[in-house]
Amino acid sequence: MSNLPIKPNNLCDNALFVTICAVIVLLPIFHLEELRDYVKTGNFIIFLILLAVGTSVLFLRAVFENQIDFHLKKVDAWMLSISAYLALNHYLGSYAKSLSINTEELLCLGVFYFFLRALPDIYKSGLLTSVMVSGLIQGFLGLLQYFALFHSNHKLFSVTGSFANPGPFGGYIAIVACLAANLLIYRLRFRNIAATLSQRKKTFFLLIGTLIITVPVIVLSESRSAVFAFLASLIFTGIFYIAFRSKKIKKNWYLRPFSLVMASTLFLIMAGIILYRININSGNGRILIWKISLKIIGKNPLFGVGFDNFRSQYMNFQENYFRNNGTMSEKMVASNITSAFNEVLQFIAENGFVGLSLLSLFVLIIPWRKITDRQKALMISYLSGIVAVIVFSLFSYPGEILPIKIIIIVMLSLIAGIGRKESVYKVKVKNTFMAKSVISLIAVSFLYISTTRAWLYYSNFEKWKIAISDYRIRSYSESLEGFEKVYPFFNSDGLFLTSYGKILSISGQHDKAIDILQDASHYLNSNLVQTTIGDSYKAKRLYQKAEQAYLKASYMVPSQFYAKYLLAKLYQEWGKKTEAALIANEIISMPIKISSPAVREMRLEMSEYLKNK
Repeated sequence: MSNLPIKPNNLCDNALFVTICAVIVLLPIFHLEELRDYVKTGNFIIFLILLAVGTSVLFLRAVFENQIDFHLKKVDAWMLSISAYLALNHYLGSYAKSLSINTEELLCLGVFYFFLRALPDIYKSGLLTSVMVSGLIQGFLGLLQYFALFHSNHKLFSVTGSFANPGPFGGYIAIVACLAANLLIYRLRFRNIAATLSQRKKTFFLLIGTLIITVPVIVLSESRSAVFAFLASLIFTGIFYIAFRSKKIKKNWYLRPFSLVMASTLFLIMAGIILYRININSGNGRILIWKISLKIIGKNPLFGVGFDNFRSQYMNFQENYFRNNGTMSEKMVASNITSAFNEVLQFIAENGFVGLSLLSLFVLIIPWRKITDRQKALMISYLSGIVAVIVFSLFSYPGEILPIKIIIIVMLSLIAGIGRKESVYKVKVKNTFMAKSVISLIAVSFLYISTTRAWLYYSNFEKWKIAISDYRIRSYSESLEGFEKVYPFFNSDGLFLTSYGKILSISGQHDKAIDILQDASHYLNSNLVQTTIGDSYKAKRLYQKAEQAYLKASYMVPSQFYAKYLLAKLYQEWGKKTEAALIANEIISMPIKISSPAVREMRLEMSEYLKNK
C-alpha cells in the first residue's frame, strides 16, 4: 500500500492487528485496583505494555523487509505538528519542566497513530468491529449495573460501565452509538466493511446489536452531555450528507461550511439552554468556570499556560476574581476546579490561539478533499464520531479519558486513509545492515522506555495507595515513610504533593510541609493547599503569612466555612479581636451551601465567641 509507512508482512500484520484490537477492546475494562487512581493509571499502564508489544511486532516486520517505504500524508503531518507543539508547550509552560501523565499519554497516542497507519487497509473493517465490540461490552456492563447485577465504580451512581463515573462512560457509549448508526445508514456503500453477502449480514447484525444495547444505556448513564452528543452527531450527518448532495452547494462551495456552521451553532445554543434549565445550579457553575477560563485566555492569548497546565492556574484566577468582585450566586457555586468542562476553552487556555490555529488545519485538510461519493459517505460516518466527541467535550472532559482518546485516534487514522494516495514526504530505504541497526536502536529504546515507565507507574502508584491507607487509619509515621519513598517519582504531581504536605503538617514537620505545599500550589493549587500552609505558618507563629494563606483559601471557594473559621481562630490567637469579630459575624451570616454537623458547630462556636467577647 502506497500510504503505509512499512510494507505489509502477513504474520506481523496479523500480530499488529491483534495488538491494536486489544488496545481498543481490553484497555477500557482492565483496571489495577491495587493502585491509586486505579482506572486512569491502570488504563495507561496497560496501554504502555501493549505499545511495547506493538513496537516489537513492527520491529520484526521492518527487519525482515527488503525495503522500507515511508509515506507521510498531509493529515499525518498535521498530527505530528500538533503533537510536537502540545508536548513542547507543556514542557515550557510547566513549573518543573517535566512531563505529566497526560503529556506522556499524548506521546504514546502518537505512537499508536503510527501503528494504525502502518496497518494495511484490509484490516480497517476489523478496527471498526473492535470499536463496536468495545461499545457492546460497556453497554452490557451498564445494563448489569442498572439491574444491580454488577458493581458500579462510583458510590453515588449505579451505572458507570468500567469507567470511574457516569459522565465519561456516557460519552464513550454515545461515540460508539454514533459510529454504529452512521455505519448502518451507509453500510451498503462501504465496500471496505463487507465484501461478501455473509459478511454484510454479520456487519448488519453487529451494528443493529450495538445500537440496541448502547442507545438505552446512554440514557441510563444520566449524562446529558452524552445524549446531546449523540443527537448532534446524527443531525450533523444529515446536514453534511445534504451539503455533499446538493447541486447548489456543490456549485457555491462556500455554502458548505456556512450551512454546517449555522446548523451546528443553532443546535448548540438550543442544547445549551436545555442543559442549563435542567440543572440551573450546575449550569451556573459551568458558566462561572467558563468566565474565569476566558480570563486565563485573555492573559495568555498566544501560547496559553501550557498543555495540561490548566489545573495549575485556574484556582489562582478564581481567587483573584473573588478577591476583586463576584456575585453571591457565583460564590455559592464556586468550588475547587481542575477542568474547564469545555475542552475547546481549555485547549485555548492551555495552548493559545497558536495551538488553535494548528488544530484548525484539520478542518481545512479533512472534509474538503477531492474524494468520491462512496468515500464521502465513509468519511461522514467517521466524522460523526469526531462530532460526537466535540459536542460532548463542550460540556465535559473527554481529554482526560484515555479510552475516548483511543477512539479519536482510530477515527483520525481511518479518515487519513481516505482519498488520494498522494504524500507530502516519501522515503524509500534499502534495508541494509545500517538501516536495521537504526531500527533496532529505536525499537529497543522505546521498548526499554515503555516497559520501564509501566513498572515505575505500577510500583509507585501502589505504594502511594498504601501510604494513603495508612494516613486514613492515622498511622502517620508509616504513611510518611511511604510518601517519602515515592516522592522522587511524584515530585511534580500536585495531588500527591498536597497529600504529602498535609501529613507533614499534621506530623509537626512544618518547615518541610510548607516547602512541599508551596510546590503543590504550582501544580494543583486549592483551598486545601492554602489552609494547610496556613496551619503550618500558624504553628510556627508566623501569623501574617498564615493570614495570607487563609485569605487565599477563603477567596478560592467563598462558600466554604472552614477557611474563614481558621482565619477567625487565627485572629483570636493573634489578639486581633476586631478582625476576629468581623469574620465571626461573616460566618454566622453566610448562606449554607451544604448543611453538615461541622458547619453547625463552627457557626455555634462563632456565636458563643461573639457573646463572650
